[in-house]
Amino acid sequence: MGNLLGAWVLCAAVIVICSIFVAPNQFLFCIGLMLLFGFSLNYAITSVNLLMPEQYPTAIRNTGVAWCQAFARFGGSASSIVLGGIAGMAAFQTIGGTTNWSLVVLVLIVPFVLGFICALLFVRDTNGKSMDQLANEATGDELSGTAPFTIMLAIVVILFSLCIVCPLAISGWSKLPIALPLMATGMLLPFAFFFIFGGKQLAKDAGKK
Repeated sequence: MGNLLGAWVLCAAVIVICSIFVAPNQFLFCIGLMLLFGFSLNYAITSVNLLMPEQYPTAIRNTGVAWCQAFARFGGSASSIVLGGIAGMAAFQTIGGTTNWSLVVLVLIVPFVLGFICALLFVRDTNGKSMDQLANEATGDELSGTAPFTIMLAIVVILFSLCIVCPLAISGWSKLPIALPLMATGMLLPFAFFFIFGGKQLAKDAGKK
């Protein structure tokens, strides 16, 4: 758990550093910063991979881990499209009409800060516990049902449509005034889902204590 939280903090710090020092005339320095960001990002991803199997009940462990991996791959595929669309938006242009790359890079801090908050609130600390111990601790009354799963599928469709289909299919998408609000909404929906349903489970667990 400590590794995961530390990884999110490291990623956020590296993004701020990259945002401050990124510059077109410092190519080699920018490469070094991107390598540092790649290291911190992979550190965070591998920390999640190790922790996820311990977070799910036995009955849905494979499904939970698979969905976690699927979202990671979806984010990796969509990131270049999303950042490319953001870079062309008027809000991220300088007065001279060039792209403000410092501001574009800084946008990346949003998912990492939200990821840190989600991990801090909703991820159980399983340090030193075996899978058998975790299974014995399960109460069997966690939130379940088809409604959360259906909502998550709908969010995936919306996110895919707004952040991948629209930038690729609509000519001049990044120049439209509604592009940034719609893409931001799509990217924030998964976090809203986690806060709503995770908050319900936290409230339920707190009521038992």
